[in-house]
Amino acid sequence: MLIGYARVSTADQSMALQDDALRVAGCEKLFTDTASGASTTRPGLEAALAYLRPGDTCVCVETGPPWAILASSD
Repeated sequence: MLIGYARVSTADQSMALQDDALRVAGCEKLFTDTASGASTTRPGLEAALAYLRPGDTCVCVETGPPWAILASSD
């Protein structure tokens, strides 16, 4: 099963593009967070990881700037 995870930084931002991409990818269950990049609290991500079973795949959509992606991969 494909499990989707999406995050936006503020409530003013729309999750629609990420939701659409995850559904097009075939995700059957979606988890989300609204939290700044500086925040380490991600209840939606924790819930997604707890939901995963052997054989499942967690799919994430990264929409941030390339330098933020590189910085977060340390």
